[in-house]
Amino acid sequence: MFIRRAPFLFTALLCGLLVSGCVTPVDPGAPRAAPTTGAVPDASPAARATSVTSATPAAAANAATPAASPSPVVAATMDVSPPQVAVGPVLVSLAFEPPRHMIDQVALNAADPAQQAVAADTPAGSSEGAVVFSDMVRVTNNLDPSQAVPADTAQSILRHVVLDVRSRDGSQIVPYLGVSLDMLLDGRPVGFGQAVVPMAAMADNAHLYYGNNVRLAQRGTYQVFVRLTRTVLLGKDQPQAAQFNVVVR
Repeated sequence: MFIRRAPFLFTALLCGLLVSGCVTPVDPGAPRAAPTTGAVPDASPAARATSVTSATPAAAANAATPAASPSPVVAATMDVSPPQVAVGPVLVSLAFEPPRHMIDQVALNAADPAQQAVAADTPAGSSEGAVVFSDMVRVTNNLDPSQAVPADTAQSILRHVVLDVRSRDGSQIVPYLGVSLDMLLDGRPVGFGQAVVPMAAMADNAHLYYGNNVRLAQRGTYQVFVRLTRTVLLGKDQPQAAQFNVVVR
């Protein structure tokens, strides 16, 4: 019986020796390491800021650079050519000036002298005034007397048309005409039948002209056609339109 159990005891003894050789003995007097949970301790705020800045230099540079402010729109300049055009027995000249507030002559005459003085006075920064002799209902883009002149923008340029119609020798102003403007921008129609009515500037009421406020949508090259209605003052035939080229920069 002992001979039968010998292999079993020998096998058990060999396994015990192998297990005892693989296990490292623990010294009961040695200090034990603190257990780790796998979580990384939270860094201080200064350390976090430093790590973010060093990790993203482009973001730090962008944050340090202030955003560029939009560049202001430069006031538009207008060049009109030719300076005047002969139409039958008259000479027509065209100019564009800052917009004006326009007042009806009848209403101005009906006002008391104090109101007339206020209307004639131009506050600093506001538009100059003009007295409309007829067709006040055809005035466009009118301004309040106390309203400051609007600045030019990329989508809006407001100007006052000053149209002179004189005799061929330039000595006499021709009144009582029906006048209108057709406007093209680089060959494309942008305005048709724009009225210009007889008026005089308050600062120079001896200068009779045909005027109105017009609004231009953008800068570019405009073709302006001045059309005069047929009248005995100009002869029996329909006058030709006077063409001006207006460059808005």
